[in-house]
Amino acid sequence: MEQRLRERELKKQEKTALMKEKLKERDEFLKLRQQRREEIINAKLKEKNHREMLKNKLKEQRQKELDQKRTEREQKLKERETLKKQKQQHREELLQELQEKRAQKQQQKANKKQQTTTPTKPRPATLSDAGPHTPLKPSETGELDDDVKRVLLITDHLLGELPENVIENFVQSKDFELYEKVMSKYKIK
Repeated sequence: MEQRLRERELKKQEKTALMKEKLKERDEFLKLRQQRREEIINAKLKEKNHREMLKNKLKEQRQKELDQKRTEREQKLKERETLKKQKQQHREELLQELQEKRAQKQQQKANKKQQTTTPTKPRPATLSDAGPHTPLKPSETGELDDDVKRVLLITDHLLGELPENVIENFVQSKDFELYEKVMSKYKIK
């Protein structure tokens, strides 16, 4: 019996030893399994963080590009505005120069008239009336002068509407002297 008891006890010890080994193996397996899960989770988190970082970089890059385009557009608009202002200022300067030249020429002509005050014969109003046998009546010359003044005012206004380069060319030409002469004769401007 003792032998049986010993055998039983040995079997129990073997069973417990086997059980302990199985438990150790199971614990190791569970630990390995847990480690693998954690590694997988960590790898997924790293990948997710990497993706987010790339998305943020792309967003920043796009924002920089948009900001750059916006500043370029603003600069272009400012350049256009300054060009418009410069053109307007140039036009005003040209018109002022033109007016000053007109005033100078009128003053010169007035001075010449004062220096040479020789009586002149009145000119006929039209070429058809230029014959010596058809003198003009005072009422006809007054009406004709009013019509000529009106046409000259219209012409002066239309000349003011022309581009600066055309006006400048006209001022430099010989025709401008005639224009000034006629304008001063009818006391326009």
